[in-house]
Amino acid sequence: MPGFVGLLLAFAPLAVAAAAPRVSLVLDDSSAEPIQHGIGKLKLALQQKGVSLEEAASFRAVNGNTVVVAGLTTGTGEAARLISELQLTPNTEPESLLIRKVNREGSPLA
Repeated sequence: MPGFVGLLLAFAPLAVAAAAPRVSLVLDDSSAEPIQHGIGKLKLALQQKGVSLEEAASFRAVNGNTVVVAGLTTGTGEAARLISELQLTPNTEPESLLIRKVNREGSPLA
């Protein structure tokens, strides 16, 4: 199985402090059980912290002030596209993670 990557991209909070944090999940279209298990655990942990979640098909469609892009390091998904665009070198070991804070399209990401 190609490597799995998780990229955490955090926009500077724009909402009022009293508002619940918003997280946008940009997920590759993968039905692999280990990936679904990991995403399920991430969603549960965020929901237990009172975080508002949304899922988006692409990075351009997000509304959250924190964006998590998760998927395979190869192929045509958003994670693979972002890795290529940022010229990152993911680990080739199975079930490895790649976590980076980056700037995207001129927007500072913390």
